Amino acid sequence: MQFTKEIKGLKIEITHCGTMKRKYRVCNVTRRPAQMQSFPLQLENGQTVECTVAKYFLDKYKMKLRFPNLPCLQVGQEHKHTYLPLEVLSSSLAHFQYHLYLVMTFVLSLNHREYLRLVFLKNAHCSKQPSAAD
Repeated sequence: MQFTKEIKGLKIEITHCGTMKRKYRVCNVTRRPAQMQSFPLQLENGQTVECTVAKYFLDKYKMKLRFPNLPCLQVGQEHKHTYLPLEVLSSSLAHFQYHLYLVMTFVLSLNHREYLRLVFLKNAHCSKQPSAAD
């Protein structure tokens, strides 16, 4: 998948943990959307259950994903199953966001493209970068 090749290895920053700034390196892009992508989650009692990314973000952060049918980024080490929905990425990473927007423009439907444009270009200096139409 061209999109995976384009962003593999990029560093990203998350926004869903409040003031705590965490950075990750992208290792993959999921083929499944957040509402279907599951991973083994260890509960407090030691039991391990399968949990979707969308359910995890709802339960852990009280965050209902606006676009649960978008793929997730897998970050860190592949065997650790750390998945991030695109909407939790920091809007201050202008270069990554602009690059991601250009790639995703050709992949997603109009509604998803509009969402990405709003999220990923929100604080970017778009006037200094060429437009997707160029």
